[in-house]
Amino acid sequence: MSTSRGIVACDLSIFENGILSKPCYGPGITRLFQLGARSIGKKCGISGPKTTAVIRFIKLKDDQSRYREFTIGKSKFQRYSSIAIQKVQDALKNHSIDDIWRSHGSV
Repeated sequence: MSTSRGIVACDLSIFENGILSKPCYGPGITRLFQLGARSIGKKCGISGPKTTAVIRFIKLKDDQSRYREFTIGKSKFQRYSSIAIQKVQDALKNHSIDDIWRSHGSV
């Protein structure tokens, strides 16, 4: 879908099987990546620091379909897509949070 100014608007149809299938730029991209790490932690029932440990453990920041960093002015915002929640939940099903915390909890 494109807007009147020729900017490609983004929606969840750009994902195929959880993978970003098309490049997406413009104002709609921030709507896809609207979650912070704290929000993911709340939805998964873990604390902020433990959420960070899981994010490191599964290398979520390496996955462009689940993580983006936005710069607005001098501020940087680390944002996650809603499909990142499923990846965190899968990691918690397959691995003990205590083991993840021991290996990736404090740097």
